[in-house]
Amino acid sequence: EAFDALLRETTAYPNMRLVIACREFDLQHDPRLRRLTQANGIEQIQEAPFSVDDVDAILGSSNVDLTLVNPRQKELLRIPLNLMLFVGGAVETERANRFQSTEDLFESYWQRKRLAVARRLDGAPSWTEVIDRLCEHMNHSLTLYAPDAILDEWAETVAAMCTEHVLVRDGAQIRFAHESLFDYAFARRFCSQ
Repeated sequence: EAFDALLRETTAYPNMRLVIACREFDLQHDPRLRRLTQANGIEQIQEAPFSVDDVDAILGSSNVDLTLVNPRQKELLRIPLNLMLFVGGAVETERANRFQSTEDLFESYWQRKRLAVARRLDGAPSWTEVIDRLCEHMNHSLTLYAPDAILDEWAETVAAMCTEHVLVRDGAQIRFAHESLFDYAFARRFCSQ
């Protein structure tokens, strides 16, 4: 509703441009977004993968030994999410150069962030409890956020997860740092049950 109101408001200003970013999946499957692709004056811009040179530059600036990353892995890292997972989670682990898929990158990211949160708390975090409560709420309410009050019991773990950029606090709301991270967390939770 807020987006529709903003869209209506921009029609009053002919020189104003509105830029919307979303996943291609959502654009294809959410009827509200799909109708935008059929409107006049809408230009759809596909996010292009990074070039191999871009990947090398980003890895180099992250102090990654480029000789440890093979061409097939670099191809996977051309996708911005994969590169973020690798640089943000896999670089410091012993499995950094062993990944073969996006799932491997998520697993490595998950393990590293869990350890980082434990180090921040100087002990075992309530990682699983926080993830479970978030996934349960988001799935039940069909939203990508939750009121932070549902996590009061684990406030220290939530704060550490926000500091480690696993979660994002937005006012009185909490969400995963990336929608795909929620997808991964939900899949892990589903499989464990």
